[in-house]
Amino acid sequence: MTLLDGSGARLDAVAVELSGRGIRLAVDQKLPSGTLVQVETAEALYLAETCYAVEMEDHMWQIGLKVDQVLNGLSDMVRLRNFVDSELPRMGSDTQADTARLYDSPPTQF
Repeated sequence: MTLLDGSGARLDAVAVELSGRGIRLAVDQKLPSGTLVQVETAEALYLAETCYAVEMEDHMWQIGLKVDQVLNGLSDMVRLRNFVDSELPRMGSDTQADTARLYDSPPTQF
């Protein structure tokens, strides 16, 4: 989990419960309500806001998050990005120049 408070601090977190619009995590420090966070899993990236923090017996905190945005299919996006990155050098400068000209040319009138 990454704090979106400008610090960029990363915290280890364990998912306790996932629901449609919420996540409950166990972390090793209290986060104030309203803290914006980013939670990454293998398949998704969640943007969320803390709603509460409850201290547990073992000096851990359970925090409740209200999910605002979810980006799914991260592993597919990584594979696509790796494919595109591997193909660009093989395309050569002529193809890249042709692509640049295509986007720089005026629109076709019909």
